[in-house]
Amino acid sequence: MALNVRMMAGSSFKAADLNAGPIKLTIKSLEEKEFDGKTKPVASFEETAKTLILNVTNTNILCDLFGDEDTDMIGQQIELYQDKTKFMGKLVPCVSIRQPE
Repeated sequence: MALNVRMMAGSSFKAADLNAGPIKLTIKSLEEKEFDGKTKPVASFEETAKTLILNVTNTNILCDLFGDEDTDMIGQQIELYQDKTKFMGKLVPCVSIRQPE
């Protein structure tokens, strides 16, 4: 496992965590957690204690890659990479998902 994955502080991935480049991770579990009164899916990984709070786009990408059943996603490898998205009219860094090459 890469040192940068082991050493990351904090509980969930942020775009800044990917400044050094993409990270390949294996999905360990998916669960729903409440944030500010809204329930969102959260992915945890074999390689790190950090989680990824899944937005609609990343949830749709996971479903496109592995199917709609969360149990089909467990054990699958994904790659997190830094991307950009529009937020309040500005392009800002974000975490995106893709299938590793």
